[in-house]
Amino acid sequence: MTIGRTSDLRLSGTDLVALVDGGDDELLPLETVHAGQLSKHKLLICAVARHGARAVPSAAAALREYYDLLATVEREAADAADAVLRYPHVGAWAAQTMRRLARNADAAALDLDYLGAIAVSAAIRAGHACTVSLRFRDGALVLPTLGRALLSGTHATVTVSGAANATIRAGEVAITIPPDPCVDAPGWQATHVLTMGDRTLYLDDLDPNRSYEPYPLPERLGAGEVAHWQRALDDAWNLLSTYHRGHAAALRGGLSSLVPIGRRVDDRNVSATSGDAFGAVAASIPSDGTALAVALIHEFQHSKLCAIGDLEPLADRGAGHLFYAPWRPDPRPAGALLHGIFAHMAVADFWRVHRQVAAPQDRLLADVEFARWLRQTHYAARLLDGHEALTAAGRQVLSRILARLAAWLSEAVPGQALRLAEETAADHLSCWRLRNLEPEPGDIERLARDWRAGRPGGGVVRTRLRAEPLTAGRNVRTDLLYLRLRDPQGFEGDEDAPDVAYARGDHETAAQGYLTQVTSDPARLHAWTGLGIATGADGALTRCPEVAYALQRVIMRGGEPAADPLRLARWLSQVGTEDRGGYV
Repeated sequence: MTIGRTSDLRLSGTDLVALVDGGDDELLPLETVHAGQLSKHKLLICAVARHGARAVPSAAAALREYYDLLATVEREAADAADAVLRYPHVGAWAAQTMRRLARNADAAALDLDYLGAIAVSAAIRAGHACTVSLRFRDGALVLPTLGRALLSGTHATVTVSGAANATIRAGEVAITIPPDPCVDAPGWQATHVLTMGDRTLYLDDLDPNRSYEPYPLPERLGAGEVAHWQRALDDAWNLLSTYHRGHAAALRGGLSSLVPIGRRVDDRNVSATSGDAFGAVAASIPSDGTALAVALIHEFQHSKLCAIGDLEPLADRGAGHLFYAPWRPDPRPAGALLHGIFAHMAVADFWRVHRQVAAPQDRLLADVEFARWLRQTHYAARLLDGHEALTAAGRQVLSRILARLAAWLSEAVPGQALRLAEETAADHLSCWRLRNLEPEPGDIERLARDWRAGRPGGGVVRTRLRAEPLTAGRNVRTDLLYLRLRDPQGFEGDEDAPDVAYARGDHETAAQGYLTQVTSDPARLHAWTGLGIATGADGALTRCPEVAYALQRVIMRGGEPAADPLRLARWLSQVGTEDRGGYV
């Protein structure tokens, strides 16, 4: 295959700034990014063919046949070959197969057959005459970008006789791929296609190389579900192309596939990307166009930064330092935090604009979202600023991000929205601290002695990251708050539940409910952070809940009754913390 000189695919400092800023100046460096991904896919396919032949000698002849067919099609019809080679899950297959070959070559043997499916798909697109034998499994032969043939057995022969003329045979069964492969036919399930303005996107519920854990992959979508995706995409694209033209231009040039994923319990809209599958965005069935627009912007930022990092490394992957990320329950390394910052900068930008054009009933939610993500992203960016784990390119990207975020901080936000955003941010940090930070045992023992002796609380408690985080259930307070903001009249819930009271703005009732919970079960983490946020986001139970929680456990360890949590919080008001490691 023609790979070209990858050394020519470089991004200058000006390119990096343009890729952070978006807009028209981004389009030229995005072409370099896209070319880099095509070269990456080709290099990986070459590596699979060569290393696979050595690691699995029985597959060597087939791999050579498949590779030669693909190279021939590329020479004769480069556009047809590139349409398959650029496909996100072709890249995912190649990267995953190389990793599997390194771990267990015998177990990866069946994965090698997908190279034949890639070559045959390119041949069908080009109308290149050929006859190829392929192995398949699980009763289906998937041809990337085209569809899936439902078969029995383990082997099939694909015959391409010319343009729009291909047949798949397995045993006594013969399936003719329709002239328009995007149309279902007996034994043939076509890859769904959606329109996005003047572009088409695949809605891929077939490819075996989709992997977006922990989210499950649903079965084949029905016509009604595909229609729902199209309506949501129409609404999302209308928003993006009208009010977010820079993001729309980037998506138009780089997004090629949407992958449906299932939601876990209590999830609303979820989305994900894979660093191996540039141009694919995985998402649950969207509730509306606005939700899908946010998901597309957010996830394509991740995809774009992965592709930038392939050309210009942004962080040292071996750096062991971990940081607080305001959108995650766990500590994150520098590179992952930079990813989150890059993605949430775009989310903040979306809400910054959307709050000006949203329907009146949606503006409070839009203002909260803008204030929340802007301030939390800025907080995270300042944590990472200047850290040695970033490369020179990474520092330049972060510097430009900080400049953009700082400029937006001057934009006015209504007081109610700002208060809710600050409470939400404080709640997340409080939950993160309680789950992930462990106070120095000696410092807690000192506080316990002072408490028992009736001395005032004071001094500094040193903290460190736990080797294993405490197990905590999902914090639903923010979810409930957002449900109320979306539908104030229709918001329902158990009137006695403190989380519901908090979402309604009744902090006094919420605090009493959390106090009852933590008194009856001092190990209930969610109640500790809830009590803190309901009684004041600047109090000790929110500022350093890990200290209050650990101190309560030491007090009770000697058989003493548990301390009143609110009295304990007041006593800790003069106690400081020293977070060793700079993670928050």
